[in-house]
Amino acid sequence: MRNSFLFSSILLFIFPFKIYSQEKTCKEIFEINDSLFSIASKNGYNLDQQYGNAIRNVRWDQVKDISDLINFKNNTISFRISYGCGCGHTTWKLVTDGKPYTSDKGLYYKIKLFFRSDDHCEALCHENVCFDVTPLLEKSSVQVYFKFENFENPIFEKK
Repeated sequence: MRNSFLFSSILLFIFPFKIYSQEKTCKEIFEINDSLFSIASKNGYNLDQQYGNAIRNVRWDQVKDISDLINFKNNTISFRISYGCGCGHTTWKLVTDGKPYTSDKGLYYKIKLFFRSDDHCEALCHENVCFDVTPLLEKSSVQVYFKFENFENPIFEKK
């Protein structure tokens, strides 16, 4: 009995955290929704940067190049967010107005994270969020890039 308690304690000490794969299938669909896109963001979240096992919150005014924090690869846009959580409900959607814009770099879409929370607790949650943008990309015969809300830096697909 004592040995099994000791063994269980050692396992809990060695494996205290849920182990999960960094690669996950992205099931959230990018939404074309002009009414959601036109709603002003309150930005109840921050973007995160991950360095190995460490995660650092990045304030909006500290972001120099948004493409350092947002990954666009294999028709998927992914990034990390952090937000206050613990006792309420939080939802998010990556939205666009669906209008293609042109610049000297080509065709792009404006995107933003529509974030809504009724959670007023002080726990800090981190999430990897990803969105499949295939339906939007299928509408275009040329290379498309994205501009994230309030940033001028383009987000190009990484090959």
